[in-house]
Amino acid sequence: LEQLLREGGSALAERLEALTGVAPPQLPDFGLNGKATPQQSAPTSPIGSGLGGGSGVGGGSISPTSTTRSTSAQAFEVADWSSGERARYPRLHEDFQAMGQVKFFERSELPPRALEAICSLVDPTLGTKEFWICCRLVGHCQSMYSKGQNQSLLEEGEADIAGERKTLEAHLRDRCVNKYPHMLPDFRRRRSNRSSVAG
Repeated sequence: LEQLLREGGSALAERLEALTGVAPPQLPDFGLNGKATPQQSAPTSPIGSGLGGGSGVGGGSISPTSTTRSTSAQAFEVADWSSGERARYPRLHEDFQAMGQVKFFERSELPPRALEAICSLVDPTLGTKEFWICCRLVGHCQSMYSKGQNQSLLEEGEADIAGERKTLEAHLRDRCVNKYPHMLPDFRRRRSNRSSVAG
């Protein structure tokens, strides 16, 4: 049998064809130790998945899908999106595709360290789900930045929060991914030229 497997050819093909209706004595092993990673479904919109126009509550909107799953995005399963997010993010995605990642995200006017943290958690180029998550995180960061909250966290990537030393990545992952942002992300403002997307 070992020689047959090594040499292959028509003899192996005939043997395999004869075994197609026979149950294998053991399941195939692909070296994963039985720890397969389950596929997670993309969020669904309670309003529907149509491409209607309009915005706000009740307006036509879509929900994101991910054509390519990133390892980082699989860790996030956003339970729901606000009506404002569902209305705005598809239009922002069109701008993102037209401008490219660097030009689009630098318009957020966030500190470079904040943009680095966001893009390290989720790659916005992998699919619409990943892009929507990035937009939500940008909204959270812009809200904190405009209110003067956690400045060192956004600019340096690490700070004391509630008596605990946390990185910006951990704060965004634990406190922001599944929470509506206080403000929708704004990529139109040009307050300064100090921001740039990492990478």
